[in-house]
Amino acid sequence: MGHQVNFFLMPEDTRLLEQRLREECSVVFLDGESRGSTPVRLPGLEVSEFGKTRLRVMLAQPEDLKSVILRHVPQQGYWAVESDRSPVIELDRCYYDGKILRAGRLYYQRQFAEDGVWVEKPEVFQAWARKVFSVTRKTLQKLPDRPYYVGPHALAGQEQGRVKLMVSTNKSLLP
Repeated sequence: MGHQVNFFLMPEDTRLLEQRLREECSVVFLDGESRGSTPVRLPGLEVSEFGKTRLRVMLAQPEDLKSVILRHVPQQGYWAVESDRSPVIELDRCYYDGKILRAGRLYYQRQFAEDGVWVEKPEVFQAWARKVFSVTRKTLQKLPDRPYYVGPHALAGQEQGRVKLMVSTNKSLLP
């Protein structure tokens, strides 16, 4: 079973969320891909160049880094974090082109299947993941009657008509 929070974050909102997570949770940010068999730490959540920077990052507790499992993808020449089996939270950052802001999300699984049996991830990880989700929800505002949260800059941009919130490649969230 998985848990997720969908959101809209302008770059300023992403920095705000990162700051709150660093203040309230023990967290490191990892690239979802690596050229070797160990995870690559990222300095933060900022997207250096939209359209070129991968938007998916992994959140982990520093003490769980040795438990992060990477799977070799020889056809592509990299190693990928196995988020279903590892004590990580996926964070898909929002794509922003200056006018359109696409939805992002936090996601994690409490359990995974191994040899036909459901295996629970450690309770310490699950408690930490619940805290990350709680901090995220407290930092952002829930959109009324929608399953999305929004950062203050994204909300202001949308209300002023400077930003269009998009849930997919061609579907606007709000008129």
